[in-house]
Amino acid sequence: MSYIFPILFALGTLALSDLGWVNTSELPWVVPSLVLAPYMLGWFARRALLAGRFRIGVVLERLLSIAPVLLQAVAIGACGWLTSLERWGFATASVEDWPGVALLAPLAPFLVYQLATIDARARALAFSPDSAGKVRPFQLRMFLSALLPLCVFLCGSTQVARSPEWRVRLEEVGLLGGIVATGLLALFLYTMPFFLRYAWDTAPIERGWARRMLEDVARTAGFRYRELLVWNTGQQMSNAAIVGFSARSRFVFFSDQLLAQLGPRELAAVFAHEMGHARRAHAAVFGAFALGFFLGAQQLVVHFEVSDPLWGGVILVTVVGLWYLAFGYLSRRFELEADLESLRVVGESASLIRALELVTGAHAHARSSWRHFSTKDRVTFLQAAERDPLVGIRLKLKLARWRKLGFALFAVAALLQVRDLARAWDKDWLIADLRLGNFEAAAARAAAPGVDEELARLAQRAAGIPAEKRGVGDLGVRALDAWKRGNVKAALQWLELARLRGGRQFEPLIEALEEGATRPEDLQRYWQEALEAIEP
Repeated sequence: MSYIFPILFALGTLALSDLGWVNTSELPWVVPSLVLAPYMLGWFARRALLAGRFRIGVVLERLLSIAPVLLQAVAIGACGWLTSLERWGFATASVEDWPGVALLAPLAPFLVYQLATIDARARALAFSPDSAGKVRPFQLRMFLSALLPLCVFLCGSTQVARSPEWRVRLEEVGLLGGIVATGLLALFLYTMPFFLRYAWDTAPIERGWARRMLEDVARTAGFRYRELLVWNTGQQMSNAAIVGFSARSRFVFFSDQLLAQLGPRELAAVFAHEMGHARRAHAAVFGAFALGFFLGAQQLVVHFEVSDPLWGGVILVTVVGLWYLAFGYLSRRFELEADLESLRVVGESASLIRALELVTGAHAHARSSWRHFSTKDRVTFLQAAERDPLVGIRLKLKLARWRKLGFALFAVAALLQVRDLARAWDKDWLIADLRLGNFEAAAARAAAPGVDEELARLAQRAAGIPAEKRGVGDLGVRALDAWKRGNVKAALQWLELARLRGGRQFEPLIEALEEGATRPEDLQRYWQEALEAIEP
């Protein structure tokens, strides 16, 4: 699922328009021409690698991997892609809007650039014994398997948005939205293993020495699962994974290349390593830290009343940076902890060491990454833990403290979030009722403890309006009449009601009145523009 992060970052580029980082001019012809960039990067990377300039080749290859997101940012920020879509009649969407299938139009350049990158990589960087015919289908399937959940979510979100009542309630009633989001997340986590089972090219491992040996290892270790699967990658990947949080939904994946590379003892050691990840709940810890970080950041924004988009962006970047560092730190050490589980189950380190050396190869023996220590460092650790059990015990104790910290961070942030949402329950429902035109229900909630006086007065003023006079235009006319009589406070209340009912065109007028604008000619222009923008 290596394409998940590029998809998320591509979605993040849509915020460029909300932050004002866009070019006012349109260059729609440039957007399709940028598709040539991945092919050029692939060609230069191939030339560098064939010439022996491996560092330059690796840099170009990494640049190629992030090119789709960079090109998407160029299309939106420099080429005016969103402006062009609006001029062509497409319904564009920003990160502040309700997500729906309309979001795919702004993302269209990224999707094309990503497909071009996959093709460019297959053409330029598929060296023997690989071939473009093997690399391209496998990478396309991986990309589509990461994209499909987003498309399903957007389709479901579009259906919810068709119901104004559900849409408004989920937008305004924070606790209700949180409950629905939690339920959807739980459903996604439960069904994800089944989705991957069919999204990837998998099949049960056939009866033979490999299956019998793996079943024996699981039985000896007391590890339960739903199915052992071979993951057909066209010999493109040497990897194994256990997906699922319960025995009924847990699938164990072994790639075809891994099964071809390893013998019985090495395969048993790798299986025991993956058991270590599952038993130590590494995925759950990562999730707890991620949710804890971002819920905690939201608490900071609310507590310090951060409304400036720039400061909000600074907080977001800081939180993402901290999460990135924490994820990398824990991931590398969780791999060592899983290695210790392999040592415990198999009884010796030599099998896993041979498996690591076979999978990584001699060329990458000393190469580390964001998520993994180098094979050399892992071998050194395994040998030290085998000689001295205290080495492994010390690591387990340290990671146990990190686990507790992650779950505690999530628990505290989640409890604070639930507390705030529960306190705002009546206020949120009141606002939702005002947006839906249920003014009597809003007035009934006006006396609730969590509702401020200004909002309560607004609900009480709205309760006396006849049902047929609750449209945006009617409320705008009432505001205009109040302003002409010199009652600015009443005008602001009617304008706020009109805004809640969907009259965003009144926002500049509200700001002008709140800032104390008094020149009649300026305010008259605001009134005229706002009322003309109301659809008949």
